[in-house]
Amino acid sequence: MKHVFRIFAFLLFAQSALASHYLGGEITWRCFDSGPNAGKYKFYVILYRECGTGASTFLPNPVVLSTNAPGGSISCAQVGSATDVSPNCWDGTQEINCNGVTSGQGAVEERRYESGYITLSGVPPAGGWYFTFTDCCRPSITNLTSSSSSYTLRAYMFPYSINGVPQNANPCYDSSPRFLEPPKSVICSGYEYTYAHNAFDDDLDSVVYNWAYPQTTNNGTNASFTTGYAFNNPFPNGGNTVSFNQQTGAMTFNPSAGGSFASCVEVSAYRCNQKIASVYRDIPVIIRTDCGYNTPPTVQINNIPNFPALTPVVASGDTLYWETTVYAGQQVKFDLVSQDAQLLPNFLPQTIEFSPSGGQLGVPLNNPNSGCLNPPCATVNPKSPQTSFTSTLNNEISFDWMTNCNHISYQNNSCGTPTNRYVFALRMQDNFCVAPAIRVASVVINVVSTIPVPPDLSQACVSQEPGGGLTVDWGTPLDTGMNFDAYVIFRGSSPTVPFVAIDTIYNYSTLSYTDLTPLSGANYYYLRTLGGCGYTSQTSDTVRLMEMSVTPIPPTNSSVAQLDWNAPYVGATPTYEIWRRPQGTGAAGWSMVSTTTNNTYNDTVNICGQDLEYQIRINGACNSTIDGGFFSDQNNTDVLKIDSVTVNGGTALISWTPGTNGDIVNYDILEWVPGTGWNSIATVPNTVSMPYPLPGAAPGSSVKRYKVMSTDSCGNQSSDLLVAAHNNMLLTENMDPCEGIMRLRWNQYRGWAGGVKEYRVLADVTPPGGPTQIGVLLATKAPGDTAFNTRDLIGGWSYCYYIRAVDTAGQRFSSSNEVCINSLAVQRSRLLYLAKTSVRNDNAVELVTFIDKDADIIHFDLQRADRDGAPFTSLGLIPKPVSPPWEIRFKDFSADPANHRYLYRFVATDSCGGIDTASNIGTNILLEVEPADNLTNILTWNPYRDFMGGVLKYDIYRSIGEGAGMTFVGTTTDTIFTDNIRPTGDNVGIFCYKVVATEGPSLLNFTDYDGSVFTSVSNVACAEHKPRIFIPNSFSPSSLQVENRTWRPKQVYVESGSYKLEIMDRWGNIVFSTTNENTGWDGTIDGVKATEGSYIYQLNFRSKQGEPIEMRGTLLLLY
Repeated sequence: MKHVFRIFAFLLFAQSALASHYLGGEITWRCFDSGPNAGKYKFYVILYRECGTGASTFLPNPVVLSTNAPGGSISCAQVGSATDVSPNCWDGTQEINCNGVTSGQGAVEERRYESGYITLSGVPPAGGWYFTFTDCCRPSITNLTSSSSSYTLRAYMFPYSINGVPQNANPCYDSSPRFLEPPKSVICSGYEYTYAHNAFDDDLDSVVYNWAYPQTTNNGTNASFTTGYAFNNPFPNGGNTVSFNQQTGAMTFNPSAGGSFASCVEVSAYRCNQKIASVYRDIPVIIRTDCGYNTPPTVQINNIPNFPALTPVVASGDTLYWETTVYAGQQVKFDLVSQDAQLLPNFLPQTIEFSPSGGQLGVPLNNPNSGCLNPPCATVNPKSPQTSFTSTLNNEISFDWMTNCNHISYQNNSCGTPTNRYVFALRMQDNFCVAPAIRVASVVINVVSTIPVPPDLSQACVSQEPGGGLTVDWGTPLDTGMNFDAYVIFRGSSPTVPFVAIDTIYNYSTLSYTDLTPLSGANYYYLRTLGGCGYTSQTSDTVRLMEMSVTPIPPTNSSVAQLDWNAPYVGATPTYEIWRRPQGTGAAGWSMVSTTTNNTYNDTVNICGQDLEYQIRINGACNSTIDGGFFSDQNNTDVLKIDSVTVNGGTALISWTPGTNGDIVNYDILEWVPGTGWNSIATVPNTVSMPYPLPGAAPGSSVKRYKVMSTDSCGNQSSDLLVAAHNNMLLTENMDPCEGIMRLRWNQYRGWAGGVKEYRVLADVTPPGGPTQIGVLLATKAPGDTAFNTRDLIGGWSYCYYIRAVDTAGQRFSSSNEVCINSLAVQRSRLLYLAKTSVRNDNAVELVTFIDKDADIIHFDLQRADRDGAPFTSLGLIPKPVSPPWEIRFKDFSADPANHRYLYRFVATDSCGGIDTASNIGTNILLEVEPADNLTNILTWNPYRDFMGGVLKYDIYRSIGEGAGMTFVGTTTDTIFTDNIRPTGDNVGIFCYKVVATEGPSLLNFTDYDGSVFTSVSNVACAEHKPRIFIPNSFSPSSLQVENRTWRPKQVYVESGSYKLEIMDRWGNIVFSTTNENTGWDGTIDGVKATEGSYIYQLNFRSKQGEPIEMRGTLLLLY
């Protein structure tokens, strides 16, 4: 069996071979950064040769690389002997190996070449320095148009810039990516195959994979592909595009045809978003369709609890690779499980062999200390009880890697991102012949270490300590404890000089530092955080001590202290507190006098004479330096603000905001006296309670203006010129009982800086017997509106009116004096409701009206109009009832409700002789009836108006004959009704009706005298149906219809006892006679059939009204 290298499998396809010998290869280089050859390069070439029987055995030695780099071509000598890298399988007799199979079956030999140490000076051009090797010939290739052509291997080195400065390639700065997996010369069709290159970059640069053109006779001459294939889709995949992952280089496809297929993959390295190297692997792959059925082993990654979990990266349902990101110092552990239950032709289980690759794996694979790029190395071990990397049925492997800061290359290469990406190709393959099936799990582990964050000094400051030291405080950095090692304190004498580290703090929770030996003069500080893998954060904000100076103004007899100070750091806009104390009073003497956001402040001193000291603070801390001087209070700068002048219970009251000077002794209240000016009317101590009663005020009869000024302990009085005068509001009223209007007037309130927002008209209202409703809001008036009129007065009720002014901020109020009255206003009707208009049996119209017993009404005028739009005329004046029930019942005997519809209303006259109000309109219901030929009567009437609850329904009543009793026949909500009178018989012809409207539910629930809901009855209207006679013109005694065997007239509405029928033959002989209207002639004469033919009838009767009727005609007797 041949030695097999740990390299990522690359697909090789070939179906037959000519006598040519090259299969492909790659060119890479390494930069040496230590030892005697540090800064130099060494180039490596790997060539793959077809080694089946019949192939050429010639390969060059040395291999000479062509280049455009300084120094010319590069010679690479062979290292070691040739290696057979053909695939192994379970049966040596079927195994592919050099000279063991014919050419074109997949036998591959590998030879390696190295150059000496080389210096490349200068900066590569934008297109890079190329390194190429060209020779003849390619084997016969299925997907290329030209077989057995030459081929060219190539690699490129590109320029690299730091901070915009291109770097000289001497000394060297980069090693190219290199391939860790030898080519896979043969695969079998019949299953989905995934293959990854597993290129590795020793500098941990970012690696990106792309398809590339194979090249032929020279650099830049691309091979041509046959129809159906392309450089980026070189393999048969059932008509689908081959899946290609640019991060791992994994290609996935399901071989659908046999042959030898050329392919080329470019692997580029990127540093700081700059491409600095590209290498190419150019090699064909043979797909065989005669392998028999076989599928690759399954591969599954099992995460282990409490260790970082690997997450599958999936596209189109396929897992491309597994990935996790860890901080340096975290341990990565997981299990890899592979299964293959298939049997070999000898019925033994297939063997699963684990063969990983990756630049961070230890050598041997269980060694964490050496063999990888940056120890500690990742290790893999068979999982107990398994003892080997080869197993049948199941193969379980444990992966273990303890990461640390060695795995981060932030400072040199990672451009501010402390992240490195490690790719491991974990391959499981069976031992099927002739080509083992392979499954690869690509694992990507990103090792990161975030850059430490500097402490937060946005709210920090430097404080002066009593002993002279300076204390710096700061906020916790937005960071985790895992990334923290220490805080470093730096100090400088100005922002422009170099700062020096003066101390280191290793406790993450320590958020302040005291510099016990500060520099003389200014002291500036900033901090940095140490953490992660020895990284240093950027600098924090720079802070300094607030140095404050006091300038007395004027220089002698100073009454103003001008304070100036610097901000604690650039851009700071805090709220500064101004603190002051008498000199020598110690810490207890400090008091805050004001705040500001500026860096200067003038303090007007309110002390008669004293040495004062000042300090600036932020939030009660962050103390500045202390400075002071001697100051004396020469004036009183208070500008007093009066809150309001108001009236309460007949007393005028004044309130003001206390002065800002701390030594006020008393206040003087000033009143404006016309012709004299402002006079003091009261002197009150500074402890006075607000509001204060104004002496001598007469708020119910006069308007006065007031001011307030203060006197300090040095006898200085504040200026009254700067005080806005305030006045009281005087409310007056005017009431006319008959007019029923209360008129209120008042003067404007003046004095508020923003003026008056509104005036609220309020009243305390007391009905007879109480209780009083306090503060009833009647209206809100605009600032310029000082009048209010109202009719909302109830006789006998008491009203106390007052006005309340409101300032524009809605925080200050002033009330006027009160004006109280016992209302003598005429009480208007609150109720005048015509509840019923109904036609009585004697044809009079009855009206029922409800009135307001409390209204000041003399009488009610009953008015009637004969139609809509006609004027109302008075039917008479009805005095107001003086006792219950509070209603008017009236009968209009002058009306003709059988022929007219009237409109009624009541109009009330008040005690002043004026019209108070009018009631709603009431109408009678006028009913009309029309007889119809189809023995129905059609009733129509006008809608009733106006019930308060509306009309619920109309009930219809009917009598048969005039004066007879009425019976209910139906109900409706419409104003038309059709009555079918067929069921009533045929002995009466007059029908009389009335309609009754019923009120629906109403809010006041008024009822008639008997407690029932109100109804309105219409007039009685009648319709007459005259007699109707039906006389047949023939009959047949022998008819099959019984009713056709006799002959008689059929009539309706004939008066009983007046009926006589005679039938005569043509000679005038009476053949039949009867007085019973229900008896007919059967066609016999004295019991003998009469002769068929014509006969004469004579019919006599009286109608219901007694009118005699005679009818003659002929009839035909038939047999």
